[in-house]
Formats: sequence, structure tokens, C-alpha cells
Amino acid sequence: MEQAAHLTMGTTSTWLFLAALVVGLGVFLYVFYYRLQIMLLGGSDNRFELLKTRIWYTIKYAFGQARMPDELSAGILHILIFVGFMTLSIRTIVIFGQGFGGTAFSIYGIPVLGYYLGPIYAALKELVVIGVLIGCAGFAWRRIVSKPVRMQNIPVVEPVLILTWISGLMVADIFLEAGLHAMGFHEEGFIKTVPGLGSLVAPLFNEDNGKTVWEIGVWAHSVMILIFLNYLPFGKHFHIITAIPNVFFANLNPYGRLRPILDIEERFEKMDQDPNVSIGYKNVEQYAWKEILDFYSCTECGRCVPFCPAWATQKPLSLKRVNKESKHHMYERAPYLLGKKVGPDGKAAEYEGPQTAGGAIEKETIWACTLCRDCEERCPVLIEQVPRIVDLRRHLVMMEGDIPSELNNTFRGWERNSNPWSLGYDKRGEWITEDLGVQTLAENADVDYLFYVGCMGSFDDRSTRVTKALCKILKAAGVRFGVLGMEEQCCGETARRLGNEFLGQMLVKANIETMQNYKVKKVICFCPHCFNTLKNEYADFGMKFEEVWHAADFVAKLLRDGKIKVKADGLGDVAFHDPCFLGRYNGVYEAPRDLLKAAGATVRDPSLARHRSFCCGAGGGRMWMEEAKPRVNDMRFKEIMDTTGGPKLIGVSCPYCLTMILDGSKNANMEDNVKIKDVLELVAERLDTGADA
Repeated sequence: MEQAAHLTMGTTSTWLFLAALVVGLGVFLYVFYYRLQIMLLGGSDNRFELLKTRIWYTIKYAFGQARMPDELSAGILHILIFVGFMTLSIRTIVIFGQGFGGTAFSIYGIPVLGYYLGPIYAALKELVVIGVLIGCAGFAWRRIVSKPVRMQNIPVVEPVLILTWISGLMVADIFLEAGLHAMGFHEEGFIKTVPGLGSLVAPLFNEDNGKTVWEIGVWAHSVMILIFLNYLPFGKHFHIITAIPNVFFANLNPYGRLRPILDIEERFEKMDQDPNVSIGYKNVEQYAWKEILDFYSCTECGRCVPFCPAWATQKPLSLKRVNKESKHHMYERAPYLLGKKVGPDGKAAEYEGPQTAGGAIEKETIWACTLCRDCEERCPVLIEQVPRIVDLRRHLVMMEGDIPSELNNTFRGWERNSNPWSLGYDKRGEWITEDLGVQTLAENADVDYLFYVGCMGSFDDRSTRVTKALCKILKAAGVRFGVLGMEEQCCGETARRLGNEFLGQMLVKANIETMQNYKVKKVICFCPHCFNTLKNEYADFGMKFEEVWHAADFVAKLLRDGKIKVKADGLGDVAFHDPCFLGRYNGVYEAPRDLLKAAGATVRDPSLARHRSFCCGAGGGRMWMEEAKPRVNDMRFKEIMDTTGGPKLIGVSCPYCLTMILDGSKNANMEDNVKIKDVLELVAERLDTGADA
């Protein structure tokens, strides 16, 4: 049978193909523009700085799928489909081109390079088609049969339909190739095909019907692409379009830096005259545009759910659900905000539904979060959750005065005495005893370091033992340091994360004034919350330190530099609990472990450790709030004991964690069987006092 050099679709089919393409792309662009309008309702947020870093993030996390293998089986399946989509996007362009130019439109047609690239791409395409089909089958099994925890109690219809659609695209491609093989289109001058799935199916057809099979394949592939493209903005698979830009615009500030409201006093002054002035997020349109892009990009994969301390202890918080409800609430409000809803009087109608803070997103949900960042650390598309939760709290606290009742006394304590217990501020330095040899800066300001003690280290009986242990170590090392004593204020970290930005800033500014008076340049903290805010947030309010150290890191350096020596007396197995604000927020993982090893311990990590550590339950101000059973700290204590062989000693590096894990041991009636100690205490107990200081 004599064949033409190339196949074409025919005039009528080509015009119909053009019409389908114009309509499909036109409808998509209209809907996409509407979604873009909604996103741009959000507030300003500069995400265009540090372009090189953003490009690297995009390569690593978007194209490189860096976080997908964290959950190995699901990660591999997703990577198979993602690589398939990236590879087959070229194929899709070729197929659309063939709708107009026939088989002449081909990679093989690229001058010079086509002869070499064509066979390579054809072979690669066959492999990724197989990979995509395996990925779809694997995900279908997970959705319908195995149902891991994060996949339970969610609808399966949409995901299964999408998997069926993706598989359909692969089948269309296979039959398209089969038609070409059936007609013998593999010689020089024709489309060259590599033996693959298409060649296996080709015997079902012949030279007479091969062209029809090819045309059906081109049409099927193209129509399915256009239908799916128009479906994307209406479902969770919108992330196929938005995930890559969402990664590009990721937060590049320190994770521990909470966005400040620098004009908060001016806002309070303007409220009486301007009802539009607000603090925090009352409604979704007050979110920054990037935060709206975040919930566009949420894949609802559920990776943020299983290890969320609130969700794991049956509290009403699922960050996946928060993203979904925020998105749908924005969609409800958008027609009114964009003036597309008109009332009976012909004027723009006003939305009469619930507000976001405390309405669409329930108050119990907003207050349940410990701000541990586990959700952010696990999210494959780098969605930011913590800033939104805090801004919702800011509105409830400062605009509505709607706060959990137990926080009233806590806030009053900070306001009156700069500590959450409302203990007399003049008692802040009572832990200083003569035998410590510690001076305040008021007594001697000629020091190299300020030891910022913090509220827990100053007032909490258990934590003051850690304070004294650190002083003992610093004295042994010959470090010239001092403390502020009764001049020290609360660092303001927890007040800010509880949504009381005004009070938090008041505490911060009081500290800054004192520190500037003493010309403080270098600071040591043993509380990760104090450490985080002094290191990452005080600069926003005008205080830039030369150095801010967490005590574990600083003491580990003293040990490395030979300034102290520690007797390794065989502590045996010691489980270590990573504090969220030391680890996930600031990347300090090795220093506490190094100190334990120096003291003779064999460090045992729980199953949830380092950047996957499970929160103790005290972060985000939860330390000062009531919690219904089951409690986060009880779950964490049990997990540590169950996965480290039941050690006799648990090491921590945070006064909040010390309190919570200790309470967990008491609640389990195990306080006599297992000791909870800060790593600084263990080092201080084993100092070799004969060492050169």
C-alpha cells in the first residue's frame, strides 16, 4: 500500500479541532482570570526578593519533589506521575500540533537535532507512560483498599475519577501509537516510533483502519486535556497549576520570625474614625495574596494531619480542612467583593454570611494549634500555616476581645508584672544566690554576654535549677556574663503568638530599651522561645544583636573549644526530645545530643525526632491554656517511652518541654521510674572542675 509522506486530519476535522481548542482555552482563561482576581484581593506581600534562592527552591521542592519521599510509597507513586506529566507535556504539545499539521509536526522534524532527539524522547515516553499507569494503579489501591490514616473519612470519587482520567490519557497515547505502527509509520521520512506499548496493541489494527485509530487518539488526548484544564480551577487539582509558583514564592524569612504589625498603635488610634481599620484577619480577603495562593495550592494530601499534635489528640484542628474551608469561604465572598452580586436596588450587594475568624474557621480550631510547624515541615508545596493562625487570633483578641477565659489572668500577669503568673516583678532575680557568683548588669555591665533568663527560668521552681546549672557551666568556662535580674521583662514571644500583638510589642520594646541602655550585643538563652524571638524578631523592633545563642549550642562550642571538660560517667540510654522552637524553627539538632554524648549517654531518638519531632503541647501559648484529654504531652511521653526501649532518663532542652514531659510522666504514674532533665543539668552535674577555665 502506497502511503503519503505524512498523515493529516482532513479539512473539516482540522477546523473542528481549532474550534475545540479556542473554546477550551477561552473558557479556561476566563475562569483562571477570575481566580487570579480573587487572589489579588489579598494584601500585599513582597515575595520577589532573593531570586536565586527562589529558583533553587523551585528546582529542589517543585521539580525535584524533595519532600515526596518522606512518605516513601506515596512519594514514589507521586514522582512517577509528576515525571510523567513533565515528560508528556512535550507530547501534548506535539499532539495538539498534529491536530493541525498532521504527523509532520514531530520532534523528529526539528532540524538537525530531531534525528537524535526523536528516538531518545520516544523511548523515554514509553517508560513514563508505564510509570504513570503504575502510579495511578498504586494511588487507586491506596484510596480504595489500603486507606492509610490520612486518607480515611474523605471522599474517593473525585480522586478516582482523576486517576481514571490520567490513565485514559495514557491509553489514548498508546492507541495513537498503535495506529501509526499499524500503518508502518516507522521508516525514514515518517514518524519514527520506538517499540513499546503501542506496538504491542498494533496487531489489533491494520493499514486500512490505522489512520482512524490515530485520529481518535489525537482527538481523545486533546479533548481530555482541555476538559481537565477547565476542571482544575474548581477542584483540589488546581495545585497542578499553582504548586510550582507557590514553591517559588515560599517564605524565605527565618521560620521563627512572626510577621509584625509595626503600625499597631496608629491603627488603634484610627479605629474610631475609620471602621475599615483592622488588626489581624477577620475575613479571608485580608489574607496576603500569597496566603490565598497557599490554599489554591493545597493538594489535600493530608500529610499535615496524622502528626499534628492537635489532630492526634482529637482536637478540632485539621490544617487540610482549614485550607479547604478558607478557600470555599473566599469563593463565597468573592462575587460580593468583586461587585458581581447586585441587590434589588441595583447596587452592589453585601455578603451576609459568617466572617472567617470564629465563623468559617471556628474559634476552637484557631486556638487548638500549638504552632509547632510540623504541618509546614511536611507540606510538599511549602504551604505556610502558622502566620494565618496567628493573624486569626490577633483579630479575635484585639478586635473582639474574644479569648479563652484562662488567658485573661495570663495577659493581666504580663501587663502588670511582665510574667504569666503575675508574680511580683521584683522577684524575677530571687533565683540568684550568693554561691552562684552571678551579677546583674546593674552591678557590673562590663561583660561579654547577657544571659537572658526568661520567665520560666526566673520563676518556675523546676526551671530555675536549669538556670543555675547554666550559670555553673558558664562560670567554669570563664565566660564573662551577667543577667538583668528584676530589670528583665518577658520576651513577648508567647503573647504575640496568642494574638495579643500590642501586649507582646510592649514587652519587647521594654526589653529593648533596657538592653540598649546596657549596650547588649551578645545574648545566651536556654529557653528556645526566648532564643527564637530575640534571634529572629527583635530586629523588627530595632534591636540587632551580634550573636544570639541557645545555651545548648553555646555550651557545645565551649566543649569543642576545650573551655570545659565533662566526665563521661556512663549515663546509659537517654531518650532526647527535640523542642519545636529549637529544632524545626531554628535547626538546632546536634548540640543537645553532643552534650549528652559528652556526658556518657547513648542517645536514643524516638520514632518522631529531629525535624519530625512530636510537639510537647506547650507551644503557641498552649502552655497557659486548659486542654481536654487526651493530652498532647501524655501522648508524647508515651511515644518516647514506647519507641526508645523505656529509658530511665529523658533529656530535653526547653523549660516548656521539661514541664510538659515531666507532667506526662506523672500522669502515667512513672515519675519514679524515669527522670526528666535538661541536658544542661546533666552537663553541670558532670563538670570536671579540674579543667582549665
